[in-house]
Formats: sequence, structure tokens, C-alpha cells
Amino acid sequence: MCVTRIQATAGLSQSTVSSYMSTLERAGLVRPTRMGKWTHHRRDEGRPAEPARAIGTTL
Repeated sequence: MCVTRIQATAGLSQSTVSSYMSTLERAGLVRPTRMGKWTHHRRDEGRPAEPARAIGTTL
């Protein structure tokens, strides 16, 4: 999903959404893909499962 669509859906400014997406990218939760002048983000399916696996094997 591109920042413009997230912005419209969430009712937030472009700079706020871009900042949030950068934070999520640094955390490894989303992956950006550049398509022309647009950057599309999608969640990284493997990353959120890691803590759940760690908790499951620790308990």
C-alpha cells in the first residue's frame, strides 16, 4: 500500500505517515518497494512471527 492511500485512509499528513512507515521499516515489520515515483509498503510476514515462536519455545 502506498503512503498516499494510507494517508487518505488514516486522515494523517504525508510526513506523519512517512515517518511511521520509516519506523516500521527500521523495525523490520514492513518492506518498501519502489515503483516509479511511488513507494509501496507491505508487511514482512516472517518478522512478527519470530517473537511468537520464541515465546512458544521458551514457555
